[in-house]
Amino acid sequence: MKKYILTSLAVLLISVGFSQNYVSGNIGVYGAQWNPATTIASTGAVTVGTGGNWWFGSIVTSAGIFTFDNTATYSNAGQTGYIEGVTTHTTSGDFTFPVGSAASPGSPYHPLAFTNVTSLTKYSTQYIFGTTPSSNSLSTGVTQVDPNAYWAFAYITTGSPSATISATVRNESGVFPSPQIFLAGFGANWASIGPNAATRNAQDLVSNNGITSFPSAFTAGVNTTTLPITLSSFMGTAMGCAANLSWVTSTELNSSFYNVEYSTDGITFYTAGKVVSTNNITGARYAYTQKQLESDTYFYRLKCVDIDGTFTYSKIVKVKINCMGAQINIYPNPVLDNVTISNLPLNAQLSLFGTG
Repeated sequence: MKKYILTSLAVLLISVGFSQNYVSGNIGVYGAQWNPATTIASTGAVTVGTGGNWWFGSIVTSAGIFTFDNTATYSNAGQTGYIEGVTTHTTSGDFTFPVGSAASPGSPYHPLAFTNVTSLTKYSTQYIFGTTPSSNSLSTGVTQVDPNAYWAFAYITTGSPSATISATVRNESGVFPSPQIFLAGFGANWASIGPNAATRNAQDLVSNNGITSFPSAFTAGVNTTTLPITLSSFMGTAMGCAANLSWVTSTELNSSFYNVEYSTDGITFYTAGKVVSTNNITGARYAYTQKQLESDTYFYRLKCVDIDGTFTYSKIVKVKINCMGAQINIYPNPVLDNVTISNLPLNAQLSLFGTG
């Protein structure tokens, strides 16, 4: 197995198959500079040494372990730069594992953060979008866990450190209400972790503090038996410079309305529009179109609001808009007094000239 070590002084040029990665102590890998499709070889292992920094120029996929030594750092991690594989870190301070999976239907980046670590500790983790192990093995207080995504985890160091663990859970499977999500850990079965209740912010970051017993896996859990709606499907398609969203419910109980929310990074969402619920016990069909979009990738979800103000989130769907092929319609032609223009991209510049 090849192993590449990055220290604060080393400057190495690595040849992996037919691609190259440039590694240095202060910069890291320029995947985008050498080859946009550059990845680490499937058998390659990488160590970022003490004081080194790894710069994410692309997604790192590797069957070998990617190791960050104590005080090693990274930069430019996010939706287009993360590790898809096993990542290890030895730390006595805060560290966020920059892990993710391209198979994830919404945002691929799913970091797992450790803060307030009380002693030198070595952890290993990998984010997996796939069948969650033993998802039906649940302890009291957990009615369901995400069956399709989890963080595999290993606590390597002996001793009893304490830490706050935070994870970004975006309910991409769409199987339970996001406001009630907490971080679950697997031991003999899936259970809520930590001595204190989980906290959650608007960006779906769930945190549990005072963790002293570390499970073999983490995922999103929920404790609920009554849902205001049952969402059968939620889909999004592109049509020119517009995104067409449609969804079907099989049951609705005390349902008030649906907010259609959109994002360009899969993390921060904004309201695109509101659709009033029919509150039909046998379900209904709905549609919404967001128009005048620029060419980009958009993430959509539904905020399903009950009549008492409680709400749940749907899964996230991704729509890629390409306005280059969109047809702009202008009518009538010739123009007399008024003109109607449709399918015009957002922020487009238009000039009209008359004959005098």
